[in-house]
Amino acid sequence: MKSHYPAVFLAGASVMALEITGTRILSPFYGNTIYVWTSLICTALAFLSLGYRVGGKTADKKNIFYPLLFFAGFTSSLVPVFSQSILVFTEVLGPVYGSLSSALLIFSVPLTLLGMSLPHAIKLNVSDVDFVGSGAGDISALSTFGSLFGALLSGFVLIPILGVSWIIYLFAFSLMIVSAPFILGWDKRMLSLFIVFLLPMFSSSQVNLFEGESHYGRVLVGEQDGMRVLVVDGTSQSCVRLEDMRECYSYIRIIADAKPPGETLIIGLGGGQLSGLIPKADSVEIDPVVVEAARMHFGYGGQAFIADGRSYLRNTDKKYSYIVLDVLSGYSLPGHLVTRESFMLMRDRLEPGGGVAVNIIARPGDEVSAAVYSTLKSVFPHVGAKYTSKEKLGNVIFFASMMPIGGDFAEIPEGLVLSDDFNPIDYMRLDIVRELRKEYRRYIGQIIY
Repeated sequence: MKSHYPAVFLAGASVMALEITGTRILSPFYGNTIYVWTSLICTALAFLSLGYRVGGKTADKKNIFYPLLFFAGFTSSLVPVFSQSILVFTEVLGPVYGSLSSALLIFSVPLTLLGMSLPHAIKLNVSDVDFVGSGAGDISALSTFGSLFGALLSGFVLIPILGVSWIIYLFAFSLMIVSAPFILGWDKRMLSLFIVFLLPMFSSSQVNLFEGESHYGRVLVGEQDGMRVLVVDGTSQSCVRLEDMRECYSYIRIIADAKPPGETLIIGLGGGQLSGLIPKADSVEIDPVVVEAARMHFGYGGQAFIADGRSYLRNTDKKYSYIVLDVLSGYSLPGHLVTRESFMLMRDRLEPGGGVAVNIIARPGDEVSAAVYSTLKSVFPHVGAKYTSKEKLGNVIFFASMMPIGGDFAEIPEGLVLSDDFNPIDYMRLDIVRELRKEYRRYIGQIIY
């Protein structure tokens, strides 16, 4: 193995580590939405391409493979330090252009430098023009395999163990340490001084009751204005008043009061307030860190199944009289849980005469509430809805059953029927996301930021 092969592998791994952790950096401001993923993917492709082009030109003049890696590591180490300020600066642009501009400003320099390093590595690997093809193939394969390793290690292992910032520091320091001997010599004192200079920049002054990273989001619990709030990817998932630990959100009581006799399934635990009002209900939560936070700080004492809601419905044989879907995640509404196929699964898990409750955030009569209403209507003959606010953005709770349901329900227009094949719910909710960002910034900004 040639001496520079480990550095090439590490450079490829660092690219994907930056891209995967980038979603967690942007999510407190923009959620874990399709716009965030698109912005990061486009940024990576654009600036890696720029790096390949510029690197190819410079490699013909002078090989600077290791200096490029060193400064790629150095600029990567600055990402957690300056990303907060950049996100605050760009959030006025909204969820689409804000997420794109943030990704460009935060990740463009390290990705360009990493892209530039590849042609320089190929130049190092090729000593005979007759073997240019095999030399370039070896380096490209090694870099891509490194990217595969970086993606698997970051996404499957490191995020819940180290957290986002320390993953970036791990790869950044690795790049600098691998390349430092070639540009600084073996003077360990100089390298140690450089690292000591950077360390003070990595401290965080933010303190919350609970902070955890999982495979599904960044989970925080904080207190503000007499409330304790569970925050996932920058949005409030649960809230209780500190004076009596009662729920802040009125929609929870609306759902609980509509419970028919029999067993209940709650999909989406949050802080567990609904489960507290419906004792002995089965709860399904995809994120084990959310369950941990609910137990530690919201008094949740039930048993939660750790699973995706739709997967649980597909694999259980148990029947319920009441199924509650309350799964807002960050700024996104998990689209696969509000399709016709998902509601058909819920129908199949209902006892005769049972019903479904679905909570979303929407405006009265907008295309989002109309779409969910029509999708439920395509599966259940009887559907009604209640609003927590009749004039502005708020909770919309749908009730659906195979049997007639009583109650004073709001009028909902017909809309698009969502399916697994066609489900533009993220695009339909764009204006809602913009308004939610303003509200969360105002009410729980101290916890998020």
